[in-house]
Amino acid sequence: MNASARLTIQGLAIALVLPLTGCISNGKYQDMVTQRNSVVTERDRIAGERAELESEVDNLRAQLLAMTQERDAAFQQRGTLLSQREALLKQREDLLGQRDQIVVERDTLAAAKVAERDQLLKQQYEQREQLMKEKWALRDKLLKEKYALEGEVTRLRQSRRP
Repeated sequence: MNASARLTIQGLAIALVLPLTGCISNGKYQDMVTQRNSVVTERDRIAGERAELESEVDNLRAQLLAMTQERDAAFQQRGTLLSQREALLKQREDLLGQRDQIVVERDTLAAAKVAERDQLLKQQYEQREQLMKEKWALRDKLLKEKYALEGEVTRLRQSRRP
C-alpha cells in the first residue's frame, strides 16, 4: 500500500472516530486539524513527487522508444549493408572468374601465336633453304655452262688458228 492511500485511510479513520466519541477538547481538535493538515501536505507532496516520477518515466519511455527506433533503423541499415556486401562479394567472385577465364584464353591465344610464329619461321627457314639449294644448283649449272662455253670458245679459237 502506498503512502497516499495510507494517509487517506488515516484521514477516514479520524473522520469516523470523531462522531462516535462525542465532544473533544479544543486542544485535541487543534491537534487533529494540524495532523490532518500535515497529512494533506504530505499527500500533496507525495502526489507531486509521483507526478514528477511519472513525468520522468514518460521521458524515459520516450527516450527508450527513440533509442529503440534508432536501433531498429541501425539494424535495418546493417541488413541493407550486409546485403550490399554480399552482392559485391558475388560480383567480385564473378569478376575473378571472368579474369581467370580471360587469362586462360590469353594463354591459349599466346600459345597458338607462338606455335603459328614457329610454324612461319620454320616455313621461312625451309623456303630459304630451298632457295639457297636452288641458287647453288643454278650457280653450279651456270658455272658448268660457263666452263663448257669457255671450253668451247677455247676449242673454237684453237681450231681457227693455223
